[in-house]
Amino acid sequence: MGTQRFKEDWAGLPPELVTIIGEKVTTNTSYIRLRLACKAWRRALPSRPCHLPPQSPWLLLPRIFTEGDGDGSCDHSDELNFHDPFQSKTHRFRFPYIIRKRICASSHGWLVLEDDLRLSLFNPITQSVIDLPSFSTLLQFVPSSTEHPINRRFVTKAILSCNPSEDGCIVVSQFRMTKKWKLGFCRIGDTQWTGFLLSDLPNVPIDLFLHKNMVYTVNTETEVSVYDLQDLSVMKSSFKILHKGVYDRISFVDGDSESGQPFVIITSQDFKMKRFSMYKWFEDRQQWCRPDLAGLRGENKYDHLSFPGIKNSSAGTSYSCPNYNCLL
Repeated sequence: MGTQRFKEDWAGLPPELVTIIGEKVTTNTSYIRLRLACKAWRRALPSRPCHLPPQSPWLLLPRIFTEGDGDGSCDHSDELNFHDPFQSKTHRFRFPYIIRKRICASSHGWLVLEDDLRLSLFNPITQSVIDLPSFSTLLQFVPSSTEHPINRRFVTKAILSCNPSEDGCIVVSQFRMTKKWKLGFCRIGDTQWTGFLLSDLPNVPIDLFLHKNMVYTVNTETEVSVYDLQDLSVMKSSFKILHKGVYDRISFVDGDSESGQPFVIITSQDFKMKRFSMYKWFEDRQQWCRPDLAGLRGENKYDHLSFPGIKNSSAGTSYSCPNYNCLL
């Protein structure tokens, strides 16, 4: 008798056995690939494993342009590349959901995707999707469907108040039109966006920060404004950072845990050295000033932190780094 061959049905493994296999995995990379094996394994494995040790966040690399993209974009690809800077490895994954969707931002481990006047939130680790309402009402006009796809991209920035799987998550986005820009927000589950700021293009914010119900913006003139989403008619404050010299980039980063207010980082280039000037809001002075970080460099007064570098890299900011679900 000939040897009878059996075809392995890996998708038919009992869920209990798949769970045991998943508990043996110790890295985010292996766990993601395990859940991507098939739908049955993805159902058997929890999207938020509790056994994985703390791990460093990954950098999301820009999508690669291919010659087949007729509209001059790279949104047709289903591939995303993530770089682990601590392991010096790049991991490639395929996500059919992102095809023809533009990545606007990443926040709290979720990607913000734009497609046909709508935003959606996509978690590349759990592959969860949250659809947001159409923002066409904020644009004051409806673009023609025959327009070039690049001309139908309106979202320049987007941030989340927390992980969207938690209650009360708010999404704040910046929309750019022909001669104006607008800020709007919606909560998960809302049926429409709420606009709360409209202005001309020269005053466009170059970065946003969201803490609780406060939206921070900073523009090209180093002016920081704060808006209260509870009362859309109130601008809490608007102050200019007195920074000397030219700069390459201005951005917000997480501030102290007590006040929740952000730090403002201003990057400048000095020959082949990157200089990062940090500013903090002081309530008693009613001014953005450099904090006194005595002891950081053995100096009595904080001046600059210098890092070697030649060019800026492109990456979103990670506002929180839990034990899983981390993206930079």
